[in-house]
Amino acid sequence: MSVDYSEDDISLLGDGELIDVLTYPQYQTDPNCSCHPLLKEPELKVLNRLEFHVWDETKTVRLGSNYNIPLSQYNWMATNPLPHLQLDIDRNLRDIGITEGRFIVEYFLFRPIANFVIKEISATRTEMRVKPIGTSQGSPDMTGYRSLLTYRRVCADGTRNELVANFGDHKHYAVTNWITDGEASGQNVPNCDNVYQFSLDIDFANLDENGDPDPWSSIILKTYDPLPPQITVKKQFSLQLQFVERIEKKVILFPFPDIEQCRVLRIPDWSTVDNFTNDVSGLTNSNYNSILGENASGSVKNRLINEYLSGSKSVDLNVDYTNFENFVHFGSAESRIQNFYKKIQDIEQNNSSIYSLKNGVDPAYADITASTEFVNNILKFETARENIIGGFDNFEKYMYHGSSSYVSNSFGEFLDMSWPKRKAGAMALANGSIPYPLYSFSSSAVQDWLGTVASKKGLIYSASLFDFTNRDELVKTIPEFIRNDAENDQFEDFVRLVGQHFDEQWLYTKKMTMISDRKESIEEGMSKDLILYVLQQFGWNPLNGQSFESLWKWAFGTDEFGVYQSLDSFSNPSSSVNFVTTESMSSKDINREIWKRILNNMPHLMKTKGAAKGMQGILNCYGVPRSSLNIVQYGVLGG
Repeated sequence: MSVDYSEDDISLLGDGELIDVLTYPQYQTDPNCSCHPLLKEPELKVLNRLEFHVWDETKTVRLGSNYNIPLSQYNWMATNPLPHLQLDIDRNLRDIGITEGRFIVEYFLFRPIANFVIKEISATRTEMRVKPIGTSQGSPDMTGYRSLLTYRRVCADGTRNELVANFGDHKHYAVTNWITDGEASGQNVPNCDNVYQFSLDIDFANLDENGDPDPWSSIILKTYDPLPPQITVKKQFSLQLQFVERIEKKVILFPFPDIEQCRVLRIPDWSTVDNFTNDVSGLTNSNYNSILGENASGSVKNRLINEYLSGSKSVDLNVDYTNFENFVHFGSAESRIQNFYKKIQDIEQNNSSIYSLKNGVDPAYADITASTEFVNNILKFETARENIIGGFDNFEKYMYHGSSSYVSNSFGEFLDMSWPKRKAGAMALANGSIPYPLYSFSSSAVQDWLGTVASKKGLIYSASLFDFTNRDELVKTIPEFIRNDAENDQFEDFVRLVGQHFDEQWLYTKKMTMISDRKESIEEGMSKDLILYVLQQFGWNPLNGQSFESLWKWAFGTDEFGVYQSLDSFSNPSSSVNFVTTESMSSKDINREIWKRILNNMPHLMKTKGAAKGMQGILNCYGVPRSSLNIVQYGVLGG
């Protein structure tokens, strides 16, 4: 038969429940006895044991128990007229795996006195002779046993001190009386003022110093109910003081969704959403020199100027310059190599003139270095040099700044297109040199790399061989008799220049089909300069997470001295091991890489917009691991 639930039943929704309980019993306050302070000081709550049991609504099946609820999960409340015990029944139920339903819960509040072992059980099974388990002088069992010998059965106010023999597994037997063999024979209880001497007087080997049985070595407990057959000699139990009457409540536990433990984020500031991309709060007033770097080397400043202020700025079409057929169609590959070679010669000639002016002045005439004519003369050569570098097309920029090597495999032949470079020393970097300066055009490294048509070696030969097989070269539209006339060489050069001009148009036309290419790398497929605009076409407003970086780090991924990778030695000066402390990828490309991940995953993000999968997809695009940020989703059907 089920239990009738009424409006007095407790409905649990996750809050602690205040429950009325009886007050503490009035303990004996004998000022001459100090052997049982644990029983005289009930405020020592840490010594209490709160036992919890839960039954089905008919109280026929015990569903779970907790024999020692932590002190942090309940509390005494000093209220009038009676104190209250604050119990978190909801948590106690859920801690043992119960999440919903109707139940009956029981609580028992005990304070352990001592642990005993049964030595003998009477025929009626209502008396048992017991001895404490711990017999050493300072053990808790010995202290509790001494307390029990002088413990009053009835308090001064007439209330009984209820003792319980707790065998565990919800087996509690009320102890109605207790006596020692010494008390039974009419002897007085030993003086317990000196608790240590008292413990020495007790012989737990059952015999005193004269060989007679020690009347204080054991105690007889009388229980209200007979002990069941399962409790036999040598059975151990805990003798405990029961503070309050058994607490029994009918409860209804309602389920609620489990919330995963996760990092709590700050609430969003929606007032900044519309203006986030135009946020200038982190910017300070800057001038021309501070933007380019007041301590930056000349090579970094000049490269920034050439990148943003001079020359023609074209879209980076992600061209693979290791193969001529990727960027030469109407023009001449050999002419482009020769033109670049001539530009390097002019750059070196200007550098030589600048060096001669700065270092060729006799110290006796050092004053002339401050003259306007001298400074303007140096500036003339520097301007000529920078005009050449600033006018490089994308292929020439690749040859001047990039690095490559010859590769031949099953995927094809990939030429070493970049100009040979060497690593600059520390002194050269300190004087403003670029990290990897070019070899001189007259060096053996460059001559071997360039080669000749006659030797059938080098880049020039590969370029001439490509031109010979290129049927679309514009110069081949000129009649043969005109091309055979040496006086028309300048006209051929002009046609090759026109062909190079149309190569740019051909590249843009060819790359139009790559706008839907979704290769992972930003160096492949669609131009990385177009990622922002394609994202905006999908209705996505990408944010620049690198907007406060220095210009050189944003554009080139270097420090202000142009160093791609800073190598610092370990603290041991004799060690030759170095480690990388700065990445060489530019902040601009880091930003684009994230944008391209978002673009490549746009179908998935649009499909899962507003759901946990969509949010996890965004985090994956930014490289945030799943273990760093948990996503909690509410309102999911069936969740």
